[in-house]
Amino acid sequence: MRACTINAAAIPFVAILLLFAIAGCPSSPAAVGTSCDLGVPTAGGDGVTISSPALECAGGLCLQEGSGPALCSAECGSDDDCSNHAAASTSGCHSGFTCRTTTAFGVYACRRLCVCRDSLPATPACQGTL
Repeated sequence: MRACTINAAAIPFVAILLLFAIAGCPSSPAAVGTSCDLGVPTAGGDGVTISSPALECAGGLCLQEGSGPALCSAECGSDDDCSNHAAASTSGCHSGFTCRTTTAFGVYACRRLCVCRDSLPATPACQGTL
């Protein structure tokens, strides 16, 4: 009879497969409108705070307008790009999302993002066409 042996190099590979089987796959990133963590304290008011990268958000952005809730966002070209969003009951945004500029300063200056229609701030003055 032949003895059964285990190749020592295969043990780490089998252990990793077992770990993934037990832990399962990580959850998918959250849709536009899902609550997110900016990672910094904000003063509220009329300002816009954008945190990027926001790994918990599918669009990679966490956005807070004024003193409203921080919600997952994404860059967009039209309102249709913002249609894949969290339900109003879980997002805190009851009027849906629109695609527009939110700030004229910083990395996201004059770039269009998905924002909640509930309390839209004034559109910033941006140079050129969007």
